[in-house]
Amino acid sequence: MRISTRCGWFVAAIFALALDNSTAHADVLDTIKARGTLIVGGKGDYKPFGFREPDGKIVGFAVDLAQDVADRLGVKLEIVPTTAANMLQFLQQDKVDVIIAAMNDTPERRKVVSIVDPGYFASGANVMIQKAAKVTTWEALKGKKICGIQGAFYNKPVQEKYGADLVAFPTTAAAYSALKGGNCVGLVYDDGNLAVQLQDPEWADYEMTLSSILEQPVVAAVRPGDDRFNKLLSDMVIAWHKSGRIVALEKRWFGRNSGWATGMHDKYK
Repeated sequence: MRISTRCGWFVAAIFALALDNSTAHADVLDTIKARGTLIVGGKGDYKPFGFREPDGKIVGFAVDLAQDVADRLGVKLEIVPTTAANMLQFLQQDKVDVIIAAMNDTPERRKVVSIVDPGYFASGANVMIQKAAKVTTWEALKGKKICGIQGAFYNKPVQEKYGADLVAFPTTAAAYSALKGGNCVGLVYDDGNLAVQLQDPEWADYEMTLSSILEQPVVAAVRPGDDRFNKLLSDMVIAWHKSGRIVALEKRWFGRNSGWATGMHDKYK
């Protein structure tokens, strides 16, 4: 009888601990509101998602979305700059409440964090190319020298599927320099970064006319168990797509609208 009683107390204690943990997760929104600040893991050096102005203030595409969430909760916004190497750890260690940066949705990340569906952006590979080359299809890259970045996942299909003569460089800066120097007629890279570059008069003789390939959704993420927060964010992302908020911000920060963003707007409106 004594053993049975002790076992009963042990089971009750385990149940109470599990209930406490569940409650803690469920109350993350209450914690944010009580604190008066939404702490977002974002970017501070990746234009146009999040970057510092001369006065040090962090602005950008993802920052505007994070501000929308803070406004919805009636709290202030704090952006904690993160990198691809530490953003998941920051979330797991409670250093941030949510990731709204430039994080792609991958099966590996879904194993450790709670991904918010749908995505609010999508990034893919595209080519910034000399206007004089008059390239309008990926197939037209065959035999042309195209600058790229060593190790980029899209190098292989650009070479094997479309026949481009790819010249890979160790850094982004080196690739842009080579393009400017005439080593290549175009540069294959992340379409968002290329779109930003094309807003600079320095690249007035270049264009990006192709449809992006190998697109991957860019998503927000919260801790596993933060289901109320995930649902609120999911509803907000859908509302952003439906209202045209994403389309408008994409036009503002990237200087263009992607087929993905306009497609999501059409889907939800």
